[in-house]
Amino acid sequence: MLTVERLTVEEAAGRAVLEPVEVYGQSGAKDAGDGSYTVEIWHEKKGKVVSMDSKNKKETIDVSGLEKGHYILHIYTKYALYQELVLVE
Repeated sequence: MLTVERLTVEEAAGRAVLEPVEVYGQSGAKDAGDGSYTVEIWHEKKGKVVSMDSKNKKETIDVSGLEKGHYILHIYTKYALYQELVLVE
């Protein structure tokens, strides 16, 4: 299982959090500002294997059906793109 959690600035204090790899201006907004975000998981060779939109503070994604290997987690918010390498064993 892979858990994605949206944190406030206060909740993120003192915790290891992802830094954005790309930041958008207001004109490049990816959502309506309602706290929604998109989660994608990309396989290193097969491309996108999971895509979901959410407004929940926390999402748990079942990755047990994915092949073993390296994946890249993409999280798109209104203002930024976050990425993280994920190893499914």
